[in-house]
Amino acid sequence: MNNNPNWLIAMQTIFRHLPSVFYASRKRETERHGMPTRLPRVALSLFGLAVIHVLCCLPPACAAEQVVLRFVESPRTSEHVVRLGDLVEVLAGNSPSLEQIMRLPLGPSPRENSMQTWHSRDVLQHLELRGLQPTSMRWSGATQVELQRVSAGPDTADTTFEPAFVQARTVELAEKLVAQAIVEFLELQTGERTDWRIVANVPTKLADVIRIRRNIVGIGGGQAPWLGEQEFVLQIKDHGRIVNVPIAAHIDLPPMVVVATRPLGREQIIQADMLELAPLPQRAGEDPANFYTDMEQLIGKQLKRSISTGLPISSAYVGAPTVIGRNEMVEVESVSGGVTVRTMARSLGSGAVGDLIDIETVPSKHRMLATIMGPLKVRVAAVSARGGLER
Repeated sequence: MNNNPNWLIAMQTIFRHLPSVFYASRKRETERHGMPTRLPRVALSLFGLAVIHVLCCLPPACAAEQVVLRFVESPRTSEHVVRLGDLVEVLAGNSPSLEQIMRLPLGPSPRENSMQTWHSRDVLQHLELRGLQPTSMRWSGATQVELQRVSAGPDTADTTFEPAFVQARTVELAEKLVAQAIVEFLELQTGERTDWRIVANVPTKLADVIRIRRNIVGIGGGQAPWLGEQEFVLQIKDHGRIVNVPIAAHIDLPPMVVVATRPLGREQIIQADMLELAPLPQRAGEDPANFYTDMEQLIGKQLKRSISTGLPISSAYVGAPTVIGRNEMVEVESVSGGVTVRTMARSLGSGAVGDLIDIETVPSKHRMLATIMGPLKVRVAAVSARGGLER
């Protein structure tokens, strides 16, 4: 009964008609005893006070339920008209008419990407004009809010944005700095200085932050023996806070190549004690395939240029040993059919087995091109009818 507002109305009706009942009782007492009595008036006063006390002490549930409203946090709309539901939410209470009014328009919305200010008094005035009594509503929270008009396209509130333009140079600098940080971390973990080959994968959206050395404050992760695919965690400073960034990296050891154990001069024949294996130093643009990895392949070859200690020996630095020098007397062989003719000539150049050099016959001084067959021995194609060697 306490939750029914009709009970309150009934009590008010009884209280309104109660005086007539007591006055009628007083009239009957006067007619019966010939004089009025003060008892009905006293009873009326006492009963009235009791009823008033009861009404004043009624809990709020006995009164009509109030609707509690407040502004929506960061309200937005994509329509041309602002509706009550775009601005307001119901915290407590309920009203059948309010559910319909929440869908009714309040006024025009602002231009796209513009703001519009709304006050609580404006909202309450709209509700009062639509039939809701002010006493049935109560406002809670902020009394002013900014409504934003957004595009009618996809909602970008939860969209994750990436940098629109990230230069390749920025990413390259970030990757080099991360690789350097990993190298120093591995040296601390292993206690050795090794020429690690590291390819780090840096998130593009953080490249602009990571490329600055002072933004990298710590590094961890990875697993021994520290080769192959590794996962590290980079601590970077971004806008005054420390962020942990996972970094994937591929780690290899440098290939072992043949290097000189001491300075070697040009045209020197390579011996076994002149060579050893060492890690290939990192050099920009150098392919490891250009260097020897087997010392046996170099023994007996001749250097085409001087090499300093510890320098990797490239295939361009060596060749077959020279077997004929310039101005040396050589044996010339001329093969025609099944007949071989031998004579002497002077070399006009130097070379190794298989090289072509110019020679000059003696004493006719005819020049021709010959193939070096071995030490001080060359071969030409044919012999002229006059007995001289010809090309």
